[in-house]
Amino acid sequence: MSSDEATHDALRKLRDGLVEAVTAGDIERQLTYLHPNVVVTWLDGTVSRRREGVRDYWNTMMTGPDRVVAGFRMDLTVDELTILYGGDTGIAFGSSNQHFDLARGSDVDVRVRWTATLVKENDQWLVA
Repeated sequence: MSSDEATHDALRKLRDGLVEAVTAGDIERQLTYLHPNVVVTWLDGTVSRRREGVRDYWNTMMTGPDRVVAGFRMDLTVDELTILYGGDTGIAFGSSNQHFDLARGSDVDVRVRWTATLVKENDQWLVA
């Protein structure tokens, strides 16, 4: 197997693990796939910085009596293989069909485009 093939296999495992953790609602597992200095821009325009910011946003939206979202699932599609820059950086992009069960009783489906920067640190690929 070439090094690019091995890299793309590792990136597929990252994608699958992260999607599985999101679907399960397991924020602590989700964070293991994120770089410590991650920046995430959410659908509502909120920007979360670092793992702690992602955890705080997730908990605000998904847990407790004032949560906005009661349930969430997504169908993620990657447009093509990650564009690799050297051996430790990549750009992935695609689309996602997302379904939100809102805490107030309604639900909404959203189709989004996404882009992710990926970095390899300590032999592990992470979303930056």
